[in-house]
Amino acid sequence: MKCRFLFLASMAMLIASCGGENASTDKVDASEMAEKVSKEGFSGERKSKAAVEYYLKELAGVDLNDMLPDYPYDCTPEEKWFSGEQRNVIAAFYKKNGEELSRDEYKAYVKKVYDVTKKVSDNGINIYGFEKRSNKDEANKELTIDELIAAGDKGIIYLGMYDWGFLKNGRMLHVYMQLDELGKDADKKYYARVQIAPGLEKSFDETMKDAEKALEDPEVQKAIKEYVKK
Repeated sequence: MKCRFLFLASMAMLIASCGGENASTDKVDASEMAEKVSKEGFSGERKSKAAVEYYLKELAGVDLNDMLPDYPYDCTPEEKWFSGEQRNVIAAFYKKNGEELSRDEYKAYVKKVYDVTKKVSDNGINIYGFEKRSNKDEANKELTIDELIAAGDKGIIYLGMYDWGFLKNGRMLHVYMQLDELGKDADKKYYARVQIAPGLEKSFDETMKDAEKALEDPEVQKAIKEYVKK
């Protein structure tokens, strides 16, 4: 939701540069705008492995084959757990035959994805990002794999959640990973989930203030409204 709202704000500022006179003060439905944008750029089914392959390459310069888990997994008939759109890519890999996905197997997968984003990044490192640090220098500081794993292991209960940022084509991107399960008893399935989306370009508080200000501009409202109706 955060990334979608921020995208709406950035689109608003971009479209506003082409705005004209006689701006309307009617408010635009943000969800309508987001839905239209999410359907552009890929002609296939958004909830599919094909969409993930397409948008993962476009967004992060990553080949899906390079970040497939090494544990035995199953994509079908769970392709509905794949989702690809212009600014958000999600893939979930279920352990085959309903077997439990161990912490060691999952952490090995986290390290694999970490290595992939590090390799494709502009500067050859993964970073904290503004999601973790409000100061620019700290946000752009390298987050090592040991620091990442140690931070994710903290707490009385192991949650299996890890996240980090990286720069690609001058843009901040952020990775979120999670170890989870679905169903119960004999139908229980275990899976690792990875998501890549645009990261914050400045502290969250500053970003939200900019977004709110931009969306209040009458010219921005008019431009977005016209775009939605195309």
